[in-house]
Amino acid sequence: MTTDDSQTRRDYLRTVSTTGAVLGGSVLGVSSASADGQPDDHDPTGIDPAKIRLEATCVDADHDAALFCVENDTDEWAHLEWRTTPVEDGIEFLDCQTVRVVGDFTEVMVDASFDTDAGIGNTTWQFGPVDGSAVVDIADIDEIPENSIVNTVDAFREGTPVVPHGGDISVENREYEACQEDHFGEVVDSPSSDPATQTTASDEDATSGPDSDDGRNALAVPPNETRRFVASGDDGLATVALFSDGERIGTASSTAADDCSIPIRWWRWYSAGRDCLTSDRM
Repeated sequence: MTTDDSQTRRDYLRTVSTTGAVLGGSVLGVSSASADGQPDDHDPTGIDPAKIRLEATCVDADHDAALFCVENDTDEWAHLEWRTTPVEDGIEFLDCQTVRVVGDFTEVMVDASFDTDAGIGNTTWQFGPVDGSAVVDIADIDEIPENSIVNTVDAFREGTPVVPHGGDISVENREYEACQEDHFGEVVDSPSSDPATQTTASDEDATSGPDSDDGRNALAVPPNETRRFVASGDDGLATVALFSDGERIGTASSTAADDCSIPIRWWRWYSAGRDCLTSDRM
């Protein structure tokens, strides 16, 4: 049930998302000058995009917002822009045993692999329906052998027959061989297809679409420091694209981020620094 307070905050975050991120009355990530003498006129051509890092710090689902961080590992001011888009339905591998499913599905099926003396073994597990977002960790499922790794995940919409590898969205583990080395000590089973050719819905969202100026927000990051900003999205799920001199230089999605350990409005106290502060380091 939504309270009047949470509804007000949610509407407020959505209202300011196209003009800058507001935390507790302070604006983060929207700047044209600084106290230490940042010049108004700048030349963005000297910035090396490889030294600009974007990551999602944490998610505040209660306020439909996510915290993102940009790290500038150069000796020059980085004058950037960012734009947010909703996260599309999809499946994302968080590690060898954990996946996040985003969307509305009547069933999610996980195919897990485990090592035996006779060779590779497989088992399937039906997780159940997902409404919005859910994390599946096979290490918490008693029916799946210990030390198993996820092979494939299928998500089924209403009316689709629930059969292995027949989901409306079907994604294989791109790090399947590396996961075998980590959990089994060696590669026992080769992937059924080339992981490099697979595409998930979240991949498409992060790499496609018109790069218009609509909805872009200015962001100035000092040399060798970071800046954080808030992006709005349903349940805190959003994808952010980062631009330098009109060219996209990076994307990040909050689907893989942890829950914020403190309310997102408190992050104004951590608006700048040397490292992108993640929630598990609080």
